[in-house]
Amino acid sequence: MKTLPSVIIAYLLFFNCSSDFDIQTEGMPPPLADVLTLELSFGDEKTIDKDEFLFAQPMGITVNDSGDIFVVDENSVKVYDNNGKEKMIIGRPGQGPGEFLNAGNPIITQSGYLTVTDIGIFGFSVFGPDYKFIYQLNSRTNPRYRRLAQDNEWSSIGVNRAYTLSENYSIVFVAGFEPKREAVEYRSSLLVYDKGDTLIEIARYRVKSHVGGMTTLNQGSLLGGMLTGNRVVYSHSLYDRVITGNNAQYILNIVSLDDFKTTKIHHRFTPEIISDEAISLWQSRVRTGKNSPEAKLLKDIIKEAKYQEPIMYLFTDRQFIFVFSPRRNETKDYLVDIFDADEGMYINSAIFPFQPRVIKNGYVYKVRAGGGEFPVVEKYKIDPAVYVK
Repeated sequence: MKTLPSVIIAYLLFFNCSSDFDIQTEGMPPPLADVLTLELSFGDEKTIDKDEFLFAQPMGITVNDSGDIFVVDENSVKVYDNNGKEKMIIGRPGQGPGEFLNAGNPIITQSGYLTVTDIGIFGFSVFGPDYKFIYQLNSRTNPRYRRLAQDNEWSSIGVNRAYTLSENYSIVFVAGFEPKREAVEYRSSLLVYDKGDTLIEIARYRVKSHVGGMTTLNQGSLLGGMLTGNRVVYSHSLYDRVITGNNAQYILNIVSLDDFKTTKIHHRFTPEIISDEAISLWQSRVRTGKNSPEAKLLKDIIKEAKYQEPIMYLFTDRQFIFVFSPRRNETKDYLVDIFDADEGMYINSAIFPFQPRVIKNGYVYKVRAGGGEFPVVEKYKIDPAVYVK
């Protein structure tokens, strides 16, 4: 980690106050199966009375502590109660305050602030607990983010997602792109604490991003989310792992935003070497041809990573962390490891038949093509046994 040029450096305290928990051992019980029960399906003409609340192409979902469901659809945020009944619509298409050019991922925090990323402005819009528009942040025009890009000599900057904790404080996942050098483009992934007048950098990772006009396989992603207790968890699926002989572990980093103390949870996984067949397949997709210098460079980059990423998705729900493995069985089910951040330990593994859009208060939510013209959102109850070690 390193400080941004414009930040106070008191946060470096957490470098010297970390501790490790729970390195897993052999003999763990098999993962729990059949842990999800469908409780609600809504969003099509059979379940919605008002046409403006029908789903066209849902882009993201978030849920507040009361169970209200917020769905980004048609460049607005459609809000439903915990039974899927229409409540209100936040925002609309456009370029003005509270409007969206290309709305994407919505996130609502425990404090009630709603943040919606917008690819069209390379940033996000923030709405207060009363759902009134507060401000819009464009990472390419905002002075703090422009300086971040300039100081790092990035050619462009963007925001992947953001968690607004109060009107002035946010946790932001930032992507920075360096100018392309020959066939390689480097990308930096940063986790930043935005305090309104300054940025505090919590984590930074740099990977080779593009070869021959395509995203490079197995270069990892910065994953994370908010936890109760004013904490954030993050893990980079390429760098936050240790593989020595038969001992392979991935690492979850948990940081308190009050004192920047960090703790780490280590968990064993089975490393899987990237096959030559997989490398050959990706080489065949390089625009300049399978035998081009770019394709050879792609092979070298993938060989350097050597192993498949141990983490594909990471979700948080209160103090719980859900880690999805990229390895799936013959029916395409996911293996999910569940951790309790309060205890700093692994508690269970379970089989999920799909990747959720959000996990909240013991429920998972997904989007499914409906039987009619419109898609639907489905809400599943998680078996309480998942949360018990």
